[in-house]
Order: sequence, then C-alpha cells, then structure tokens
Amino acid sequence: MSAQLSYEERREQEKKQEKLNEQKAGEIATLFKGILQPPVYEHGYCNHFTIKCRALDTDCELHLSFGGYQNAGRVCVSGRYCHDIPWKEKAIQITIDASKDAFVIAKDISRRFLPKYVMLQTICLENKNRADAFKNKYQAVLNELLVHPAITKPAHRDRELYLQGKIGGKIDCISADARTCDLELRNISVDVVHALINLATSYKAPAS
Repeated sequence: MSAQLSYEERREQEKKQEKLNEQKAGEIATLFKGILQPPVYEHGYCNHFTIKCRALDTDCELHLSFGGYQNAGRVCVSGRYCHDIPWKEKAIQITIDASKDAFVIAKDISRRFLPKYVMLQTICLENKNRADAFKNKYQAVLNELLVHPAITKPAHRDRELYLQGKIGGKIDCISADARTCDLELRNISVDVVHALINLATSYKAPAS
C-alpha cells in the first residue's frame, strides 16, 4: 500500500494538474479561435476557465470546470447567457472525459453543446433586445417628466419619480407604449384636489 501523501505533496500534485487544465483550456480556446479569460480561483484552487468566442454566428461564453466533487476526472461545459432563459427551456450542460485530447473535447463541445446553447443564446438575445427597447421607451417618458423642477428620480428605482414641494407623491410609469402613469399623491389639501380634478376634466390632449 502506497504511503499517504502529505498536504504539501497533495497540493503540489493539484497545482501541476491545474497547470495542465489551464494548458488544455487554452488549446480548446485556440481551436475555437476564442479568448481564454483569466482563471477563477475558488478556495485557492484554479480549475474553472472561461472562453469567449464566436460560434455559429453567435457570441458565446463557454465555462469549463475541471474535476470537482461530482465530476472527478471530467470537464463540465456550461455557458453564460446574455438574458434570462425562457422558463420553458433549460440551460444545457455536458461533461466530457478530461483526459481526452483538446481537439476531441472541442469536437465534442461543437457536437453536443453548441447547437442547443446557440439556440438558447439566440432566444435570449431577442428577449434582451425587446427588453432594452421597452427600457428605452420608459426612460424617454421619465426624461420628459423630469424636465419639471418639482420632479426627481430616486436612486435604484427604474420606473418611479417623486414629486417634491407643495404636492408630495410618486409617479409610476406603467406603460411606455400607451404613455400612461400611475400618480400617487400624499398630504395634499382639499383645495388642491379640487384643482387637480378640474384640470383633469378640462384637459384636452394635443393632436398627434
């Protein structure tokens, strides 16, 4: 029976394996014509690598995780998505024998991982573009209201504005498409309420 390794000896072996993993991750990145990001250290160990590349006409971010408690001797491949994945879909993740040649691992990633990942990434990108468009519309409405000196925008509130001065309250942009808002007023006099009602009933929107 072989003698049990000391902590220092075991750690030295692990460091050697980490170097081999980093070298293999770099070879895989080269095969995808991608960029290997600096490794991520967890509890002093370095076995997690990120490759940024373009595959199937899509910007991809591949995560390679070597070994681990549940994947000893294997490399786990997952990906980062540019937006939330639709609830009906599930992020893809595969594992490959880490002892395989970098070319074989890259080929396995191309065959088993990339088609589903790129499909999900494309859906996420479409959803992100729609979300960004809505956000820009909301911001346009808020910017229009912020012209008034009595209106301020609090930090960390994407769709809320505050009324300052004699009329206190909150404006919540409900629909940027329909240009509608909720107005919540606080601590205002009855006279001001009457004035606001008269203004609202007599107001005529400008012709578009």
